[in-house]
Amino acid sequence: MNSKMVVAAVLLTVGAMPVTLKAEEHEAIMEKMEQKRNEKRLDVLTEKLNLTPEQKTGVKTVLDDKTKKMKDLQKEMVEKRKGIQDEADKQILSSLTDEQKAKYEDVKKEMAKEEAEQAVPRDKFGGRGPSEQNGEGPGGMRPQGGGRRGGGGYGMPGGRDF
Repeated sequence: MNSKMVVAAVLLTVGAMPVTLKAEEHEAIMEKMEQKRNEKRLDVLTEKLNLTPEQKTGVKTVLDDKTKKMKDLQKEMVEKRKGIQDEADKQILSSLTDEQKAKYEDVKKEMAKEEAEQAVPRDKFGGRGPSEQNGEGPGGMRPQGGGRRGGGGYGMPGGRDF
């Protein structure tokens, strides 16, 4: 009996390792993508606005600061969402019978699995599948024209905010 528990513990530990690596890989990929986006933004602004070297340095600092603030905000939102979910779980559990409480975690896992299956799959770079691979942007939208401001992509009138 003890050896079975040890084997189970080892399998669980080894099974969890790739998930950790994937999360770290994902974070590294996302950070590289954001750095490249900032570089492109800086290049476009430098070219279109004829920035001086001093201005370019200042704009780079602003873009890097914005990226850090956005990342911090995203982490804060994740923590708040978890807190809201935990509070909702607590309230739901308080209204359930002991028998229902025992089934609650299984039902939650089942619902999460169904939601994940309905979600749009993302590729390893954060894209949403074949539509983005065919030159379309997130959610199947084309990056040229029709954006929030009716303009094009980076460096185009009405394009992405900097």
